[in-house]
Amino acid sequence: DGCVCFDSEGLFHADRKKSPAAGGRFGKDKTVGVLLNLDPKSPNANTVSLFIKGARASKPMPLPEKLQGQALFPHVSYRNVTLQVNFGPGPLTPLPFKCPMVNEARAADAKEARAPKPKDGKYEILFPVGFPDEGTFDWLDGFLEEHPDYVELSDRKIQEWAVKSGIWKPRGNNWKHSNDKPEYNFGLQFMDDFSIRRCLNSITSVVPRNCVVMEVKQNLTPADRKANLKRFKGPNFKRVARVVMGEPAAEYKAQVHAKLLADKQAKAEAAWRMRKLE
Repeated sequence: DGCVCFDSEGLFHADRKKSPAAGGRFGKDKTVGVLLNLDPKSPNANTVSLFIKGARASKPMPLPEKLQGQALFPHVSYRNVTLQVNFGPGPLTPLPFKCPMVNEARAADAKEARAPKPKDGKYEILFPVGFPDEGTFDWLDGFLEEHPDYVELSDRKIQEWAVKSGIWKPRGNNWKHSNDKPEYNFGLQFMDDFSIRRCLNSITSVVPRNCVVMEVKQNLTPADRKANLKRFKGPNFKRVARVVMGEPAAEYKAQVHAKLLADKQAKAEAAWRMRKLE
């Protein structure tokens, strides 16, 4: 939602819908370009087009109305390939016409976005301290809604990221499964032997950003807590403990009740649709 894109299978995505972009499949050794047309005098104004090896590979695809007039940020998502990105003064493969590249955009046509920096120059690493199965992850969900500049570091988030990236995960039935330590049963070595977790732990310890280290058990035990604290000992980090215990505030209770009601309603609607199919 809030974006448009072309994928390597030749599909155009907009408003959570897919439509074919004729001839738009691409893969290895292909030079791919996306043309954004915002010229009000053009019959193809407010459209995006895909070009492969300098040739048009899709018709002009319209931007959703809610994206028109908004700042659009180019982004490339990929996996299992080596990618070269070009934001230089000219295209890697000539196009049948001339148009300015992103770095040639006029100041009036561009928006410079810089990552906000903390006032004291230090990014906060938050360590929530609470009891298992006592609403700690419900608290986290509410906290992240209010503070979108924080990144969740947890096994739950790793698995969510993997599933959204297209990695299939069978339904787990291990009684030890929990939000804090969900079962790793992807059938992929780099996932199931926790290589991905170790890799991310090494990266997040040097990337300057606000994070929530959501390790319920580890944040309670001294040895694990000390090990996690050592990961963020750089001068640009400020390590903070947040106690998540005791009687919750009325606002938090309202959020939990609303979430429970939404889950109950979703289950009821799913059951109703199943009965309708019968």
